Amino acid sequence: PAKRTEWRRAKGAVVFQFGHPSRPYQKVDVFIYHPIPFEELWAERKKLSLRGVEVSVSSIEHVIELKRKVDPPRSQDASDIRVLDKVLEVMKAKSDG
Repeated sequence: PAKRTEWRRAKGAVVFQFGHPSRPYQKVDVFIYHPIPFEELWAERKKLSLRGVEVSVSSIEHVIELKRKVDPPRSQDASDIRVLDKVLEVMKAKSDG
């Protein structure tokens, strides 16, 4: 916990990212603290099947909320938020009709 607190204070870190060196597009973010209560994230999670394995992921709305909490703001997060907002718009349009 002390190291995570240091990362958060010194770097504004929210997540620790794991990735495969030869596949940089495959990344997993692990939160170093809980900016949204776990119970809320779990209740609104989305379940995906990846190669036959069920995986729980945060809802798009929660990902946007978490990216907005990054301080100082990063250009990549702002870009991600714009894309995710558009994804939500498309999803809403499809569900409306």
